[in-house]
Amino acid sequence: MVAVGWLDPRGGFPVGEADPRLLPALTRLCYTHEQNLTRACYQCPYCLAHHVFRDVPEIPGARPVLLGNAEIHIVGPDGVAYAAPTLVVHYVEEHGYLPPRPFVEAALWVDARTPRELQEWDR
Repeated sequence: MVAVGWLDPRGGFPVGEADPRLLPALTRLCYTHEQNLTRACYQCPYCLAHHVFRDVPEIPGARPVLLGNAEIHIVGPDGVAYAAPTLVVHYVEEHGYLPPRPFVEAALWVDARTPRELQEWDR
């Protein structure tokens, strides 16, 4: 599994303009592919944002997702597995973080293949 998006203020990270499909896709993946949920909530080490919620686009009735208390796990079309903190959404949106291209492609690929309706247990 390749770890992506665990940023550390002691080091830099790539910044740039992300594919406009990335933020909605990552937000949906935080809802549909949430893993390793914790009881605590990690705050952003750059702006100290804490308990950040995002509405989930294109999934009617979905509860807003909390960023910073879980990971997303995805497997791209080439079979490479990725893990990212849910705060990756905040990092991209607020701090211009540009994840590695293979992760972006995997996230878009997985998101395009994930149903947009609520599952029975989400209602």
